[in-house]
Amino acid sequence: MGDACLAGALLPVRGATVAVEGCAMMATGPQCCGCTVIEDTLVCCGDAERGCPHTPLTGLSCCGEDYLNSSTSLCCVGHDGFPRMHPAGNGTVRLQCCGSEVINQEEECCNGVGYNPQRHVCADRVSSGLVMEAQCAPRTLCSVSAASTAYCGSCSFNPSLYICTWSDPALCSSQEDLIYSGVANRYSYTDSDLEPYTTYEYRVSAWNSYGHGSSNITVVTTNEDTPWGVAPPRWSRLGDRDDVVQLHWQAPAKPNGDISHYVVLRDGQERYRGDEMSFTDVGGIRPFQEYGYRLRACNTAGCIDSSQVLAVTVQGVPEEVGSPIVTALGPGSLRLSWAPPSKANGIIRLYHINMTGTGTIHTHTPSDGPLNYTVTGLQPHSDYSFVLVACTAVGCGASQPSTGRTLQDAPTGVWSSPRHVVVNSTAVELYWDQPLQPNGHVASYRLLRDGVTVFAGDSQDNNYTDTQLQPNTRYVFVLEASTKGGSGLSDRYVVQTPVSSPLGVPPPHNVTVSGPRSLFISWTPPGVFNTSLPLYYNILLNPGSARSVMRTVGQDQYLSVSGLDPYTQYHIRVQACQAEGCGLGEGVYVRTSEAPPEDMDPPTVTAAGATVIQVCWTPPHKPNGLITSYFIHRRPMGTQEELLVFIWSNGPLEFIDASDALQPFRQYQYRVHAHNSRGSAHSQWASAVTMEAGPEDIAPPIVTPTSAYSVQLNWTQPGQPNGRISQYHLVYRKQHTDPTLNTSTITALTVPGSTLQASVYGLEAFSVYSVRVEAVNGAGSVSSPWVSIRTLEASPAGLANFSLEQREQGRALLLTWDTPHTPNGVITSYNIYSEGNLEFSGLSRQFLFRRLEPFSLYSLVLEACTSAGCTRTPPQSVTTAAAPPGAQPAPIPSAIGPHSVELTWSLPTYPNGPIREYFLLGRCLDEGRRGNNEETTAKVLFRESSTQASSFSHTVTGLRPWTQYQFSVRVHNPAGHADSPWVTVTTRQAPPHGLTPPSVVHMKGNPYELLVSWTPPLESNGVLLSYRIQRDNVSFSFSFDPSVFNYTDEDLSAFTSYRYAITACTAEGCVTSPETHVKTLEAPPAAVDFPTITSITADSINVSWTVPLIQNGEVTQYTLEANGKEVYRGRGLSVVMSELRPHTLYRLVLLACTNGGCTPSTPIKAQTLEAPPRGLNPPSLKVTGPESLEITWGAPKHPNGVVTGYELHRDGQVIYVGRETRYHDFTLLPSVEYGYSVTANNSRGAVTSSVAKARTHPSAPSGVGPPTLQPLGPRQVRVDWEPPARPNGVIVSYTVYQRDPTLPSTYSFLYDPEHSAFSRRSIILKELTSYHRYEVRVEACTELGCASSDWVSVLTLESPPTGQTIPLLELQRDARGLQTVFLLSWSPPAQPNGRVLHYEVYRRVGQNTEVSGGAAALVCRNASSMCRDAGLLPYTDYQYQVWAVNSVGRSGSQWANGRTGPAPPEGVGPPTFLRILATSAVVDIRPPTRPNGIVSLYRVFSQGPNATHTLLSEGTSRQQTLHDLSPYTQYWVGVEACTCYQCCSQSPVSELRTQASPPAHQPSPRPVALTSRSAQVEWDEPLAPNGLIESCELHVRSSCPQPPQPVPPLCVEGPIETRFFGRGRNYNVTGLQPYSSYQLRAACYNNMGSTASNWTTVTTLTEAPQYISPFEVYSNLTMVWLDWSASFSLNGPLRDYSLTDNNLRVYIGFHSYLYIPRTSEKTLSLQVTCTTDIGSASTPIIRYSPATGMGPVEPTPGGKQGVGTQGAPVYSELWFILLLVLLGLLVLAVLLGLVLRRALRKEPFIRERPPLVPLQKRSQAGGDAYMQFDTVTDCLEDSNVTLKSYTMNYEGLTDSKIVGGGSRFSPMSVLRVPSQSQLSHAYSQNSLHRSVSQLIEQDRKSLMGEGGQDSGLYVEDDEFVEAIKAFSSVRKEHTMFTDTHL
Repeated sequence: MGDACLAGALLPVRGATVAVEGCAMMATGPQCCGCTVIEDTLVCCGDAERGCPHTPLTGLSCCGEDYLNSSTSLCCVGHDGFPRMHPAGNGTVRLQCCGSEVINQEEECCNGVGYNPQRHVCADRVSSGLVMEAQCAPRTLCSVSAASTAYCGSCSFNPSLYICTWSDPALCSSQEDLIYSGVANRYSYTDSDLEPYTTYEYRVSAWNSYGHGSSNITVVTTNEDTPWGVAPPRWSRLGDRDDVVQLHWQAPAKPNGDISHYVVLRDGQERYRGDEMSFTDVGGIRPFQEYGYRLRACNTAGCIDSSQVLAVTVQGVPEEVGSPIVTALGPGSLRLSWAPPSKANGIIRLYHINMTGTGTIHTHTPSDGPLNYTVTGLQPHSDYSFVLVACTAVGCGASQPSTGRTLQDAPTGVWSSPRHVVVNSTAVELYWDQPLQPNGHVASYRLLRDGVTVFAGDSQDNNYTDTQLQPNTRYVFVLEASTKGGSGLSDRYVVQTPVSSPLGVPPPHNVTVSGPRSLFISWTPPGVFNTSLPLYYNILLNPGSARSVMRTVGQDQYLSVSGLDPYTQYHIRVQACQAEGCGLGEGVYVRTSEAPPEDMDPPTVTAAGATVIQVCWTPPHKPNGLITSYFIHRRPMGTQEELLVFIWSNGPLEFIDASDALQPFRQYQYRVHAHNSRGSAHSQWASAVTMEAGPEDIAPPIVTPTSAYSVQLNWTQPGQPNGRISQYHLVYRKQHTDPTLNTSTITALTVPGSTLQASVYGLEAFSVYSVRVEAVNGAGSVSSPWVSIRTLEASPAGLANFSLEQREQGRALLLTWDTPHTPNGVITSYNIYSEGNLEFSGLSRQFLFRRLEPFSLYSLVLEACTSAGCTRTPPQSVTTAAAPPGAQPAPIPSAIGPHSVELTWSLPTYPNGPIREYFLLGRCLDEGRRGNNEETTAKVLFRESSTQASSFSHTVTGLRPWTQYQFSVRVHNPAGHADSPWVTVTTRQAPPHGLTPPSVVHMKGNPYELLVSWTPPLESNGVLLSYRIQRDNVSFSFSFDPSVFNYTDEDLSAFTSYRYAITACTAEGCVTSPETHVKTLEAPPAAVDFPTITSITADSINVSWTVPLIQNGEVTQYTLEANGKEVYRGRGLSVVMSELRPHTLYRLVLLACTNGGCTPSTPIKAQTLEAPPRGLNPPSLKVTGPESLEITWGAPKHPNGVVTGYELHRDGQVIYVGRETRYHDFTLLPSVEYGYSVTANNSRGAVTSSVAKARTHPSAPSGVGPPTLQPLGPRQVRVDWEPPARPNGVIVSYTVYQRDPTLPSTYSFLYDPEHSAFSRRSIILKELTSYHRYEVRVEACTELGCASSDWVSVLTLESPPTGQTIPLLELQRDARGLQTVFLLSWSPPAQPNGRVLHYEVYRRVGQNTEVSGGAAALVCRNASSMCRDAGLLPYTDYQYQVWAVNSVGRSGSQWANGRTGPAPPEGVGPPTFLRILATSAVVDIRPPTRPNGIVSLYRVFSQGPNATHTLLSEGTSRQQTLHDLSPYTQYWVGVEACTCYQCCSQSPVSELRTQASPPAHQPSPRPVALTSRSAQVEWDEPLAPNGLIESCELHVRSSCPQPPQPVPPLCVEGPIETRFFGRGRNYNVTGLQPYSSYQLRAACYNNMGSTASNWTTVTTLTEAPQYISPFEVYSNLTMVWLDWSASFSLNGPLRDYSLTDNNLRVYIGFHSYLYIPRTSEKTLSLQVTCTTDIGSASTPIIRYSPATGMGPVEPTPGGKQGVGTQGAPVYSELWFILLLVLLGLLVLAVLLGLVLRRALRKEPFIRERPPLVPLQKRSQAGGDAYMQFDTVTDCLEDSNVTLKSYTMNYEGLTDSKIVGGGSRFSPMSVLRVPSQSQLSHAYSQNSLHRSVSQLIEQDRKSLMGEGGQDSGLYVEDDEFVEAIKAFSSVRKEHTMFTDTHL
């Protein structure tokens, strides 16, 4: 062909085909994911073999097995099929996938590499007609100028000389390389630099002078090496769990061998070893932690590790949150501090401080500073509890509570209710209570009278008697209460003493308790009083207390006091009054007697278990005595049967009820009875529900298979739920048919507890499963027995394809196959289909398929069937043997260019075998050769070995423009080849050539414009159409005329490089010139950022700045100005401004300059830091006393900042720190010189002034030593002292102070120089308390002041004790459980007056609580304050007395009374019965002979078989009534008497037989047999006969409602009839009506009465209807009314009533009356027929004329009135049936002849009639109904009748006419039935009306009344009747067209 047509040689090309096999997995469930069946509602990320299910969420998508946020991530899949996740970018960077990598959105993809298509091209193209596998595509980028040679990963590939292809796309084999060329006598070569574990092919070529030859290929595989390119594993989370890390990895880029195993290392520790490609790490993973993972890949040559990847677990809830530390700051504030949690599990976002009872009081974020908070506004001396809550983004964790208490404060509300009692004119008793707000623990009280302390005591003292008063004097008292937080004073309390008062008022001498609420008091006159004045008395009860009571007596000396509280101690004092004042005597204490308790609260009832209830209670609010016992009663909720379950006598007030009668999850009520010696009180009922217990007794479920893969379960609740069933577990497992397998997977489905039915899906077809139900409540579960069930059959699964064997030289195939892997039932047949046609069916598993064509493709399908369905394999394609091809089409030129032609061709018409290759032949038709008529030799231009496609193409390049060429295709198969015809092609023109780059010139003084000019191309190759400028590879949007050669480009950026090129275009294309590079001129910067302050000191600022973003040139210098002054000029980017003033504000501006100008920045402000202050003057001093100085000072002259405070120094010691400039120093010594200096501070330092000095004034003496104390007896102490060490003047007096350390009061004794004690310096203190500690000090005074010594203490000597308290008796149980032991305890004497050596306890027997008797016996003698006395008699009174003994004497207490507890009574006799009834009896109980206590309870019980006891009654009365007894029953009754809970005794039993009573619970009678006229019933005796049954009765009545009829009749309940009386138990009730309902009941009698059962309803059977009487006919002017309601006895369900006139039916329906419009005076012949399910009956024919009335009754054909079922009708005779058959056949033959004759004359496909419009159902909106036919066309004997506007409108009695063209009958009158309201107004009393529903029914049969529906039409004449008959012949037909297949 020559160099011009096709230059160079073609390389041989080898092609291969790789068949990629895929795997598919079919699952029986909704879908398969990771070889498991999941619900179709889940999303499967992956495939059926390797996948993970996820819950579908909006905005998430799958990326491999991960479920990612598609808005923030990109999932890119490479050629290897492995996905890879990348971030999706942000708002400024948009990314897209390119293979497994990401590139910018504006770039294009080159096999994983992004590139700009305007600059580069991708060299991944292959030669035309060849196919490249995607995984083999190269990633080489070439310049856009080399686009024509960018092939095969090279930028200089010549497609006209070489072909780029791959020999094996699956292996991506490389091209053949020449590795050695040398001399002919060398026969070995070592090939180096090879890849490990890679297969290489070698061949050797030898040359001689004729040519060369090649050897066969030798395959060699290199050895293994360590892997290379191990990528780190990809990690992800498992759902929302933060303790699991999932790892996935890929194989190494170069395995260099077979990978034997992988190792996963976490933080250097091995976590996994195996050959899987994933691993789930679940060990030791904690939230919010970083874990480093490495992947190690190993083969036989070694291992290599990947780089490390960090897996960060998500945040979790904080753990181990420490409790806050609470520190008290004051009485109203607490400081909380805390540390971060030890396990934060994330970033702590905030802390919450929760205070118990208040909630969250503070929220603290980490940015708020230190972790502390001060709580204010609290109450003093109060406890507060705090909880710290730490929160991350996931959740919060709480600490344990931490409690703190505020400090104490001074009390408030002191002596808020002051009280006093006037004793006499010189003594007053004062009383006080604790302060309203103690604000701490009150440590002491101090009482001041007129400002002088008269009493000091501790917190236990609440009264004081002031005896140092003067008569008729006014005193002011103030009480002071002190705590550790301070002292509080009360308001002033004024007390006025009387002028005089009686003295020596005695206490009452006779106080008698007359009842629980009354006392009798008598007394004697006072010892001293004014006898000339009358004397009056008052009785004071509890004087001085808050509940004091005063009763005025008068002049009597006795009083009866009532209205008191029971069992209350009263302090009684007598007040004697005269005109000038009153006097008060001493008091006596007395206690009122007991009364029954009152105001008992309900108990607190708590469930402690399933059969355990804890009952706790509190004493009554008013016990009114000593509570001796509590009775606990119980009853089930909703019943009145209460039971005594516990009697309390001592111990904690609680009771644990664990009785066997308690049942789980049941509600019980409890109440408490409190008893004392006078009576009892009971509380309200309190209820509780026992806890749940595990359910019991569940029946096996009912299992029903619903499909091949599901079953339905039905079950019932457990027989004993024992709680609320929360859920059911449906447990099932598959039963194996292989007996060697004994394990099976158990699966459970959970449903709510309210569900008793469920379906289980996902089972295997035709498999046996075991199913059971497990019921679960809050306490446990119970399982039912296993139930076996087999699922239904399904279509087979796992059906494999055929095994093929060629037979008969490709004309037959032997097909064999295996049974399905999962038959899912019994295989019934196998079917084979070829192209959809059945070729074989049977149970054999092989088939010889004959009559096939050679090399033909057949699609075969195998089908296997069970009884449930069939399963087919995918179509299997089979090709027979090959033949030579034929009829190859010529190539078609699809694209013709100036240098190339693209040719396409298709398969041959008859391939007749596998096409192996195609050859493209070509030749050039040269002008000169064409003239010589020589045939041009054809050459092979292209060889196509890949023949799988249906069409092929190839581009022939290297052609010349506008030249003719011819092309042909040669096709080869194994049998031969064939050539196609030649096709001639002419090439097209080409674009221009030789375009030079443009010229670009600057515009003077304008940096934003350039002048571009150009010249025409050297070769235009056509007509130039336009020029276009390209700037920076972007073309302008406009073009230039070919005559234009320059352009000024504007709006450019200053100091920017640009590239310009020119594009010239012809009609066939364009060419672009090379680029011209140019840069624009400079301009001032566009924007300058303000400078940045990097550091600031007191005298310098470090300023830096950045280069402007848009410089518009090169910045030549920067200028920095501070407050308008230039401080820097240069090219640097930072400067330090020095020598600045401290704490000064500066304004900074930066200017950036280029050669084009300068631009300033926005100003910023900076302030220098502070410096230490300077220039502080010394302070000014002013002496203000002997112990004080006043100091003042001023601020520094140069503060250099903000002065934060001053420090005042005295002689070098700091005495004041603060911001004030004045201080008063009060802690100085007299006549001493002091020096002071001041220091001023700011944040950076301090300055100190010079020292100023001053001296204080002189003062009092000092150095007074403590006195010497010596006790002289129990009540005297001697005091001696020495003069002061420094008198500081003349001593003018000594003062001795005495105080009791336990009291706040102090006594002083002043001695001047005239007193003898002044010179002796010694005195004796008298009237002291025995064995008591006192403190004494001495004070010495001069004229200028006084000085005191320290306190010195002394202890007085002992004396006999006084005030021994009465002992406290506590009753305890002995070993038998009886309360016969007393535990005595007592307090020390009120005044021990020394050290108590021991105590002595004496006991005596007492007759009562007031008078003692008997000799006292010594019980105990020890130093302890407790004594235990055992072995006492039960229920006996004892008295005890305690004596306290010290070294001097002894003191005894009063006698204490006590009584031992009860014991079981003895001598309980059997009960007797006072009155016996049927259900009750009165029991009389004799008291025990020895009660051993108070009998608190009598129980009456009955003894049953096996000695079981049933409680019948209980109470405290000895006569009890037994209720709820069974009549006529024998009981054995006994009595149990109790004195305490465990102190009970039983009596012998007595016989009790109850009386008879009327019977009860009579069962209802049961029907045995029913007929139409009778009912056989039987009944049983009453379940509770309560005596001997004497007779029974059977009652009968008609019931309502009666059996259903279409129109319900009026029903009235009938009277009760007695049909039977006697001893029988069955009876046959006769005389009943057919098809009627009756009610039956039975009643039985004994000698006391009777009982009746409930009514039982029976319905008799049906009979044929019966005629009874003629119907009634009435009429008025417009209507005729018929009523046949009394004409028939239906005897069964009504089918219809039919009314005929002259044998023409005018009505059919359910109603028994009818309205007929009166339109003429024609005589009517009427007859009514009643039809039921059994038969029919008719009335006689009645003739009725509206004018003359009723005519005579016509006889019926049978000679009798009415038609019944008597006798066989004519149509049932055999001869009549045969006659009708013959006549029918004859008529049928005639009709067939007529139809055939007419059909032959008719034109085909002509519709006989249009479709009927269906009747519309009636509507009753607004009370009106319409029935309308718009257009109905019918054919009546070849005459078309169109029925238009047929309307039935029920509004009034008006007529509508039916008018139609061509009609043969007169207009039809249609009845309009009026509404009831219209009839009532339009007619008289006899006017007729009826409802709309009686005329028109919804059924479409209503036109002529067939099917039991009422037509509601009355026909006037025969002609109208005939028309209606003709019309009604189409009433039930459907729309039908004879010219279609419908």
